[in-house]
Amino acid sequence: MGSRIPAASLDFDDRLTVIHGASDTGKSFVLSALDYMLGAQSIKRVAELEQYSSALLTLTDSGGQSYTLSRGLEGGNFSLWFGSHETVPSGYPDRILAERHGQRGADNISAFYLDLVGLSGAQVRRNSRNQTRALSVRDLARISLVDETEMQAEQSPVLTGQYVTSTAEKSVFKMLLDGDDDSALVAPSTDPDERATRGQVELLNSIIEDLRQAAEGVGDQGQLVAQLERLNSVIEQDSSDMSAALARRDELVSQRQAVSQRMSFEQDRVSEADALIARFGLLLAQYDSDLERLELLDETGALLGLFREDFCVVCGSELGGHQDQDHQEEQPEGLAEAVSAERRKTMLLRSDLVSTMNDLGEQRERSIAAVTAAEREIGELAAQLAETEAELSPTAVDVRLLVDERSQVEHALGLYDQIATLESRLAALGDGRQAKVVATVGPSNRSAREFADEVRDVLRAWQVPEAEHVLFDFSTYDLVVGDRARASRGKGVRAILHAAFTVGLANYCLRRDLPHPGVIVLDSPLVTYRPPGYVNETVSADDEPVSASVADAFYRWLAQSFEGQAIVLENTAPPRDVADRAQVVEFTKVADAGRYGFFPVAP
Repeated sequence: MGSRIPAASLDFDDRLTVIHGASDTGKSFVLSALDYMLGAQSIKRVAELEQYSSALLTLTDSGGQSYTLSRGLEGGNFSLWFGSHETVPSGYPDRILAERHGQRGADNISAFYLDLVGLSGAQVRRNSRNQTRALSVRDLARISLVDETEMQAEQSPVLTGQYVTSTAEKSVFKMLLDGDDDSALVAPSTDPDERATRGQVELLNSIIEDLRQAAEGVGDQGQLVAQLERLNSVIEQDSSDMSAALARRDELVSQRQAVSQRMSFEQDRVSEADALIARFGLLLAQYDSDLERLELLDETGALLGLFREDFCVVCGSELGGHQDQDHQEEQPEGLAEAVSAERRKTMLLRSDLVSTMNDLGEQRERSIAAVTAAEREIGELAAQLAETEAELSPTAVDVRLLVDERSQVEHALGLYDQIATLESRLAALGDGRQAKVVATVGPSNRSAREFADEVRDVLRAWQVPEAEHVLFDFSTYDLVVGDRARASRGKGVRAILHAAFTVGLANYCLRRDLPHPGVIVLDSPLVTYRPPGYVNETVSADDEPVSASVADAFYRWLAQSFEGQAIVLENTAPPRDVADRAQVVEFTKVADAGRYGFFPVAP
């Protein structure tokens, strides 16, 4: 949301929403924004985002109750309003939700989402010592929102590849398949003081000692604090000087732009005057030609006696002695008067034209003078700008150096802060929790087999080859399809199998009334079909194409048979018949041709 620009918004269909179009139009940003509203620490930074200040997400639970969440784009807590709102409501929100799990007791974003899903208070095992932690909405977000990189990765859809988090990640997957969390684990009778002495105390003491040795080389803490204060003062003063210089530079740039516009206007007037003078010159020549013709006519009439008072000017007969009565007698005075009147009129028009051309000439000279003055003024402003830039350059360098020095001082003081924090934790170890009994980390064989069958049915419906045999491999926590591990396939097939994994897990849970977010977001699950014999040097050898029939079946199945709500972000459009059963949005990347992208205004 922004205060002076239209909102960048999307409405999602209850079953399937397909957002497709050209690259770099904001499709992947949609996933980032949803992830951010599910508690991610930051949102993807793009240039268009600078115009906005907050993000809104409206969702509806299974009972039909709507909620609207608002969060500033720089992070922080969430504001919650009951009901559906398209803009930030006025007044105080119904609830304030902390951004991190564990803050403000149960009044945090994670607890709010988990309560909607039915997993409030769930615990997952986090290490080999059977210690547990609270389930977080971030655990569910990573299996529901799959970006393009994860979609094509060789890593299991369950795991991030981090050793320290693998136990918890497996436990979350087990909880979803089996329907049971790890909160029922029974703690053995282990003395917490002895455990702290043998393990954590030794580790903390070792870390504290290393930090103290590092702190000895950076100076005394009090001296560092004083140095930091001095640096902040100097940086503030230099920044103030820079602000004044920048303001002068901006004013000079604005003046130069105004003078340039004025010069352009005067140049246009000179061009227009030149064009008019040229056209009027042609008309003046025509008037001169007409006057010459009339003068010739006057002279010819006098020589031929056409203006004699006793002869007809038509046939030359004496007046009153006509033999041919087909015409009336024409008096010579009429022709003479007509020639004289035409000459007077032409001379008057010529005089007006000459006067107009003289005015245009004077105007042209004034415009030329104005252009010359503007060029001189632009040169003067350019010189002033150069002087201002010369003032700014050394100040900017000084500020950068001071900021770098301040960062080093802050890093040094951070060592002392870490020491104090760890010493505080060391003092509180007497309140440590007891270890719990060993429990199975992975899902049961039956649950894994039924999940694999669910994925197999999905792949069959999508017409993916070799989908008759699908297994769940406990060693990799990934799929084996047609006797080949997913990780061994090309990235195109890896992506479609990852999508089937995510969709199959959602269908498995929803059909059994097991907790699941019910919403999945898939970024680029398909690759463009390339027929046999297609050669393109830019295509990686790792890219195993997926056929167009698979892509069409993928969309149709999601629109008809998926139990939850799916959002697909792709470059290519779905089949036309899918649009009748889904929300299809195209980002054209063409101004004034449909919707340009996620953001309403082209960059």
